[in-house]
Amino acid sequence: MTSGGGSKAWKGDVNDWNPQEMRFYYDGQGFMSVYTSEAELRVVFYDGLGHVLHRWSTLKNGVYSDI
Repeated sequence: MTSGGGSKAWKGDVNDWNPQEMRFYYDGQGFMSVYTSEAELRVVFYDGLGHVLHRWSTLKNGVYSDI
């Protein structure tokens, strides 16, 4: 997975965006963690200090997950 542009902050470069196309945008540095299993995908985005900025997850249809 790729997040961002190699640690470049885009201050002011994105003026208008459609929230139907882009669900999360952060104009700063940070990192993300990814968890995958047969049943689930979880992605968490953090700022440079490790504070959670955004979480996203999905379950595979028809597969039970107790995580």
